[in-house]
Amino acid sequence: MTTATALPAIVIENITPAIAEQYLTKNVKNRRTKELRIARYARDMIAGNWQITGEPIKFDVAGNLADGQNRLLAIIRADVTVTMVVVRGVTLDAMSVMDSGAPRSNADTLGLNGFANGKDLAAVCNIHAAWVAGGFTHAMASPRDSQLSHSEVLAHMEEFPNLAESTAEMSKLKRALRLPIGALATAHHAFVEIDPDAASDFFDRIKGLRTSGAGDPIATLHKRVAAESFKRVQTKPSTALFFMFRTWNAYIRGEELSKLQLGSSILGWTPIPAPLAKSGKAAA
Repeated sequence: MTTATALPAIVIENITPAIAEQYLTKNVKNRRTKELRIARYARDMIAGNWQITGEPIKFDVAGNLADGQNRLLAIIRADVTVTMVVVRGVTLDAMSVMDSGAPRSNADTLGLNGFANGKDLAAVCNIHAAWVAGGFTHAMASPRDSQLSHSEVLAHMEEFPNLAESTAEMSKLKRALRLPIGALATAHHAFVEIDPDAASDFFDRIKGLRTSGAGDPIATLHKRVAAESFKRVQTKPSTALFFMFRTWNAYIRGEELSKLQLGSSILGWTPIPAPLAKSGKAAA
């Protein structure tokens, strides 16, 4: 004789902030909250970009919240009502494999929308968006909430479609100049907008190691990046942006550049300069 097993109850609910707070009181053994994820979710909810997915809010057979705390916290932060799938009566066996499927990444999202080189492009979008938003103020800055959501990364590509070409171009340069692809492509995109011909010559010189020797900005850039690599230091995106923008400004003005100094935590980190045009004025 077999024993019947109760199936989980699956419903679609409009979850208000008040309901989210109520559900979170059932959060007995859930995971630690993830602030950056909550912030991304909340931004999507506020913008009206949140979509119903197959990933539900889950309660176990005892009525305790088993999965979904970050989404519920995002509803409270966004102060909006969101439609979600809710499953009640999830068994312990089911919960043991609940997280076996990896969540879709921004690279996957970009690939599904026809973009090549999704992994690099996703990294580029994060860095470029943070730079556009003014998050990179100095050579050691680490902007908060720099990880875009799925809808935000697509919106960013719609606004800045040429990032795809910049990413493709800089993917070829990574071996010659070991800096984060996000910073390289952000710099390439900015320089091409300022002066396409000068940008082409600038990156050709970097790739071909074409310099006039000591004091040449390109030579100084290569020397500094090589020193970072020799020390096995992973260069921060903010540091890479400082290197690229400072080198470009010296190049475009025909000036010598002998050092790339980051500053210090005591005296202050060096600000990241705006990339200049040949006129010596910052690009609009």
